[in-house]
Amino acid sequence: MKNKITIALPERIFGCSTIEVTASSTQSAYQELIANFPKQYADLFVRKNELIVPKAYVTIFVNNEICYLLDVPLKDGDSLSLSLAIAGG
Repeated sequence: MKNKITIALPERIFGCSTIEVTASSTQSAYQELIANFPKQYADLFVRKNELIVPKAYVTIFVNNEICYLLDVPLKDGDSLSLSLAIAGG
């Protein structure tokens, strides 16, 4: 069953701060995000076999809790956030 999920995005990269997708897991949410923003895919994710994996500097949060797993089930109303590490000097 697919559920309505809100994804918080870095606005400077995506041009918007949130998007709603219909997904049953983090992997299906990533797939829908990539379908909506194909140009940003290479900056944030890599493919490893069948999985879409966030790059090392992208931290994923599910319901405001850090998520280290590659595929997590999601339920209606869950939130997914992408946070980018920032460095500079």
